[in-house]
Amino acid sequence: MGTVKRTNYIISWVLFGITFLVYALCSSGTTAFWDSPEFIASNYKLQITHPAGAPFYTLICNSIMGLFFFLKPALVSNLISALFGALTIPLVYKITFHFSERLLQDQNSKISLLAGLVSSLSFAFCNSFWTASTETEVYTFSFFLLTLIVWIGFKWEETKEARTGITYILLIFLLLGISVGVHLINIAVIIPLALIFTHKKYGFSIKHIFTALFVGLFLFFFLLNFVFQGIIKLCSTIDFWTVNSLGFNVNHGALFTLITVLILLMTAIFVTFKNEKRVLHYITLSVFMFIIGCSSFLLPIIRSQVNTPLSNTTKTASELLSYIQAKQFGVDQIPLVLGTSFNAPLDTREPYISGKLEYKYLDSQKKYVAINDPRFEVPNYDSRFNMFFPRLFHKNSINQQAYKTWTTIKGEPIKTNFNNQEITISKPTFSENVAFFYNYQANWLYLRYLYHNFIGKQNDLKGTGAIKKGNWISGFNFFDKSLIGDTKYIPEYYKNKNSRNTFYFLPFLMGIWGLFLLRKNKLFFSVSLLLFLTFGIGITLYVNPVPQSLMIRERDYIFAASFIFFSIWIGLSVIGIFKSLKFVKTESTRLIVTAITAGLASPLQLFAKGLDNQNRNHDTFAYQLAKTYLDSCPEQTILITNGDNLTFPLWYLQEVNNYRTDIRVINYDQLILDWYVEKLKYKMNESEPVNTSLSEKFISQPISTDIAYNKITNQYFNIKSIATFFDNPENRIKYQDKELNFFPTENLILPIQNVPYFSLEKGLLNRNLNQMDTLRWQYKKPGYRKNDIALLDIIASNVDSRPICFTEMGTNLHTVGLDAYLVQKGIVNQLIPVSAMKDENPKIVNTNDTYATLIEKSNFLKLNDNETKVTDEATSLSKTVLRRKYYFLAQALLEERKYDKALNVLEFAKNQFPNDNVPYGEFAFALGKLYYRLNKVDNGSSICKTAINNVEQEIKWMTSFNPPNPIINVRHANYLFKIYGQMINQMLPLDKAYFEEKSIDLKAIQKHLNRWKKKNWPY
Repeated sequence: MGTVKRTNYIISWVLFGITFLVYALCSSGTTAFWDSPEFIASNYKLQITHPAGAPFYTLICNSIMGLFFFLKPALVSNLISALFGALTIPLVYKITFHFSERLLQDQNSKISLLAGLVSSLSFAFCNSFWTASTETEVYTFSFFLLTLIVWIGFKWEETKEARTGITYILLIFLLLGISVGVHLINIAVIIPLALIFTHKKYGFSIKHIFTALFVGLFLFFFLLNFVFQGIIKLCSTIDFWTVNSLGFNVNHGALFTLITVLILLMTAIFVTFKNEKRVLHYITLSVFMFIIGCSSFLLPIIRSQVNTPLSNTTKTASELLSYIQAKQFGVDQIPLVLGTSFNAPLDTREPYISGKLEYKYLDSQKKYVAINDPRFEVPNYDSRFNMFFPRLFHKNSINQQAYKTWTTIKGEPIKTNFNNQEITISKPTFSENVAFFYNYQANWLYLRYLYHNFIGKQNDLKGTGAIKKGNWISGFNFFDKSLIGDTKYIPEYYKNKNSRNTFYFLPFLMGIWGLFLLRKNKLFFSVSLLLFLTFGIGITLYVNPVPQSLMIRERDYIFAASFIFFSIWIGLSVIGIFKSLKFVKTESTRLIVTAITAGLASPLQLFAKGLDNQNRNHDTFAYQLAKTYLDSCPEQTILITNGDNLTFPLWYLQEVNNYRTDIRVINYDQLILDWYVEKLKYKMNESEPVNTSLSEKFISQPISTDIAYNKITNQYFNIKSIATFFDNPENRIKYQDKELNFFPTENLILPIQNVPYFSLEKGLLNRNLNQMDTLRWQYKKPGYRKNDIALLDIIASNVDSRPICFTEMGTNLHTVGLDAYLVQKGIVNQLIPVSAMKDENPKIVNTNDTYATLIEKSNFLKLNDNETKVTDEATSLSKTVLRRKYYFLAQALLEERKYDKALNVLEFAKNQFPNDNVPYGEFAFALGKLYYRLNKVDNGSSICKTAINNVEQEIKWMTSFNPPNPIINVRHANYLFKIYGQMINQMLPLDKAYFEEKSIDLKAIQKHLNRWKKKNWPY
């Protein structure tokens, strides 16, 4: 036995070393997109990340970065993920070895050793975990803690010493508390752990299994809601009373409450020990250990007292509770068991009911002040539209449309009144509700990710349900053609992507086989299956995701804990493989054959096929794009962004690289947050304070506050007086005796002072333009939110004193309707009071600065290099954003008759974004037309015809079979056909013969498309 332990010890360290080396070599030395740059910046300067927070993770990373101060912070931060990823792998090995030994009853440790190697390396090189281990994120640390807790749970189950068992239990509760400071969802591990406890104490009958599940669920909600959030809520309540009634300073009451709770717990621990109340003693001690583990959440309150640039601010216990509950994302509003349908109308008799008073501590008043009027605040929907298990619930217009694309909703007709007219609304049936849960939430948002990792994936393009993006595939054409079409119709670009990996079902089938073999041990079977379901389908049930999540990104990494246990089953299939090779007489030979078979089928295949996709050490696209945005801005610019994907890399460059800190990056989406608007009033790094005029009372309104659109005039509203308008109590509309803010018109006006800066900028524009001393525009929305008002106020308050620019990432929600006055400068759009002359190109470009930024300084490397990793995200942004910017620059240079420079831009774009890596589409076609204008007919013809051919191939591919998600694919086919027709029609003045030839194809494709749509449109 000593030899086995020593062997396992050596193997564990070897596994750690190998996987850490692989992860480290695949990691980038800089930032990526999404949350990674925010975490790097937060770790580096000990700032507070987005809700629900990860303070323990931040503390650990900040400490390690301090030790390795001589290395680049981004590299160290990425390697921390690699470290915890590599530390997880030996634990997976140990758990699998433990399972195998018990299944084999210690008959052959070599098989158990092999099973452990296969499972741990399968997990190490599965797509989701490998990706998480190469970039800065909380997930590898979270999975390490979760796997450690599970391992300790099994160690407790096999120990016979009571003292050792108690030590294990206390350690589990301490680690659970620590896990909360990394990722809240880890508390859910207590549910399957309850099965281990029940099995050891009472056996394993059906009654005990259900009892264990009930106890596990109770402990989950007890620890999360009563202990963790309950103590914070108690601190908040006492602090409110001591501040408002006794005149204490803020947080003194909360601190007193926390100390009192800890003293009471320690007293209970002492009393129960002295009176030999062992059960109560250990329960109290476990709760105490859990609270100690959760103590990292003091960090947000402590660091919020320092005015750091990008920290989420939680200065009081009540703000900390909102932060943990992620109220700014609406998580607290998600229904789980009961809710109303997405199309539920308001109750005709009582459309709104009263909500709860919300309070905020205001420094100006030194007390907690009500920030809302709860009367008639909460929508009261018609009770006939109530649903059990509400999945089709979200009232957002985007989701209302998207629900119908993921499942056919014909519904149950219910008559109701609207504006004194009887109308019929079809309430989704329960079966349609369940169909959406399966089609979208379970199948698309979980099972697809499971299949990605262990069957195969089409590419890393953000999956929208269309057949060309992010689907799972196997590699067998006869099977895959029902998912994504026959290989002979698929364009080469989609077949040759390095993110395309096929595993021919082998790892997946091994996992199913391993689970089947595990049935012989009821404990291991039940616990591992429950862990798999809890961190897979369980998360989906709890989060209740909506279709709008498609607009964010793929989130496979949140399910990687589920993949741990599937990988363990893969390893256990080694037992079945070994036993099935009975015809091999020599045991040693049989073991070798088993190792080769299992190794090639899963871990070696996953590694070999995933390496080219996971090697990100040359991926600098996010860094380059963010740097180009900052380089495009003048000194002291206010740069307006929307969404996280670009905002976080900009923060990274400023906070970590100390680059262009004079620019104030303002995220439009976060302007709904009171603390975020307050931060703008302070100098940050080299950026001067941002002028704002909105009152503290207006800014402090709840996140959910909407500003009703109530048109009362056609006159233009001067946004310089926007704060005065909202502060005036006479500017209210009444609803059932409640006064509400409203927005009076969509017609806006902004007078511009005689600013020398604008005169300078206008002089850089090489064309005749209308000079404006007043901007007039329309900003039409069915309703406005706090961020709309806040941004209009920021623009009005700062336009005369500093440059205002906007990023562009495919949407213009954050430009508040000012597009007509935006001038392209580099890759930003700068607000300048000019407009194009009548009948001239409305797109205005500062060609001198843009040419310098995009041609002379641009560094978008690797997109034209087939030998290195080009991420699918880089491809998408290059196709939709960058090509468009180069097109506008080349077009403007042509209009200025700078033909040589225009040709340079076209050649640069062609070489930088080649068709092989960034396939030609509508913006490439536009670039091709500019070649014609320069009499470079061959180049123009080649690009335009290639772009048309690309779209034609996609249409033929999509219509070659009856695809899954038919509504989504029909709509996408319509979109492609529209572009296809536009391109062909635009070829008429360029190449008449080609136009006539393709017009015939256009008619044929349209005829085929119409027949195909009839088959696939369900409504």
